[in-house]
Formats: sequence, structure tokens, C-alpha cells
Amino acid sequence: MEAFSRILIHAQENNILRGIQASQEINFEKSMVLFSPNTSRVQRTIFSDLLGMTMVENLNNYPGLPIPIGKKKTVAFKETTNRLSCRINSWTKRLLSFGGKEIFIKTVLQSIPMYAMSIFLALNGVIDDI
Repeated sequence: MEAFSRILIHAQENNILRGIQASQEINFEKSMVLFSPNTSRVQRTIFSDLLGMTMVENLNNYPGLPIPIGKKKTVAFKETTNRLSCRINSWTKRLLSFGGKEIFIKTVLQSIPMYAMSIFLALNGVIDDI
């Protein structure tokens, strides 16, 4: 084992072998920065220029959820419940067998609210609507 370590060190010193570093990087072209309303306009501009990110006033949607949520979570989950009802209305016109409807419900309809409920605690009224 010691000989193998020496071979690796020798190869690295002679630029035959280089180590690699793997990590996630921020894509600044796609990224946006959202500031608190208490942050001054000058500070917002300085930080967004420094980071090289686009400054936004609000993030209306991030994968199907409004950000920030606010005090009323029912409003945040309204889009999710609307998407569920649209899906149900679209497949009631299709001629599906009972088994087909069951599989459709288990796969498609369960996946829609999972993301939202994995981030935020859903209220009982929202769960009843779903």
C-alpha cells in the first residue's frame, strides 16, 4: 500500500495525475435574489451586482407554490387544490376502467400535493379538500 501511495504522490507532483473536486455550484445566470422590504434600494443594488444575480421584487411561483407563503396557508395551497380538480375534471371525460382510475389517482394525483406538503405543514381543511 505504501508503494501505491508513493506512485500516486509522484504522479501528482509530475502533473500526470490530478485530483478532482466535485461540488455543486450556483448558476448565477439562472439565480435570482429576493431582499427583505427593509433593505434599502442602494444595498439591494450593491449586493445583486456583487453576486451577479437578477434582483426580483417577488417570487410568484417556485415549483407550484407562491413564495413567501404568508399567514394564510390556505391561499398557498389553493393552487395545488385547483390543479388537482383540473386533473380530475380532465380525466372524467376519458373512458377509464375502475382499475385505470385507481392507478391514475395513486400515481398522478398523489404526486401533485407531495411537494407542497413536504415543505409546508398542510392544514386540515386543505387535506379535506384534497
